[in-house]
Amino acid sequence: RFSGFFWGGGVLGGLTMEPAVLDFSTVRIGASESRQVMLFNSASCAVPFTLGYTLAPNAEADDSGSLLEFSTKEGVLPARTHIAVNVRFSPVQRMPYRLVAYCAHGPG
Repeated sequence: RFSGFFWGGGVLGGLTMEPAVLDFSTVRIGASESRQVMLFNSASCAVPFTLGYTLAPNAEADDSGSLLEFSTKEGVLPARTHIAVNVRFSPVQRMPYRLVAYCAHGPG
């Protein structure tokens, strides 16, 4: 089971992601499940962004670097627009996962 939340760090403008929490329920090892989030830019200017994730504090998961994959990892979101981003979760061991996905201002 994956539970986590999305947050914007250091974003100038108005980038937000919805929903704030994704629940993948139970996913078998070797399988994957996908969910969709919407990335919104409420600013009056284009905003470059990068999506990523980290393990939540006190998480015990072994992160192979590919637990979460984003269909769009970085780009520039035009003013007052939104895009749909698919998020794929692929567990590598049997355990409850707690991951924090983030949206940072600018590429890389």
